[in-house]
Amino acid sequence: CEEHNASREVKFVHPPEKPSPPSKRGAEERRERIITATRALIAQHGFHGTGMAQIAKCSGVLVGQIYRDFASKEDLIAAIIERDVANVLDDPELTKDTLIDEGEQLHRWVRRFISRKVDSETRSIFSDILSEATRNPKISAIIIGAHEKMHNCLTRAAMVWSSDPAKDAQRNELADLILTTAGAIQHRQVVGLAWDNRIITQMLNLVDAEIAQLRDGA
Repeated sequence: CEEHNASREVKFVHPPEKPSPPSKRGAEERRERIITATRALIAQHGFHGTGMAQIAKCSGVLVGQIYRDFASKEDLIAAIIERDVANVLDDPELTKDTLIDEGEQLHRWVRRFISRKVDSETRSIFSDILSEATRNPKISAIIIGAHEKMHNCLTRAAMVWSSDPAKDAQRNELADLILTTAGAIQHRQVVGLAWDNRIITQMLNLVDAEIAQLRDGA
């Protein structure tokens, strides 16, 4: 019995290793591929002309995985708008400490934000998303949410011009004016109107006057 046990080769069978969960970075990169592909396809084919199969082919991500990351195309639109808003609000000129030059840095950012030119892809997707928002409450809510986020950011930033609590309403009105003028100039580009420096200057002068009023306490 001892000899038999001595000659027996004992083998340990290890349980199969569980697959490692995807890394956070890998998941973010996958989502970014999906968002980028969706943005390009909607700009080219429109919201209703873009299907999940097309997004899967363009992004290299399986349809099933896309649905695990985004439950619907509305969720994809939300991600696209969120990324576009983040790209605007993450501008170093807006996020740096504006107190170092008494608000001049923020003032430069506002002028650049209002007078920016948008590329053809952005014009196409902006036009299609706005059109879809008129009949799709989910898309409408997404756009309103993005507007509120930008409005709140601008209202907080305007504290650099005047932090007087009595001017809360004035800061809110200024944020509305900045977003309205920027939206109007973007809308002109979306519908194909010629770039008009005279109109841009008039709008910038209007915003400049309101900023000066807030800063100077007039």
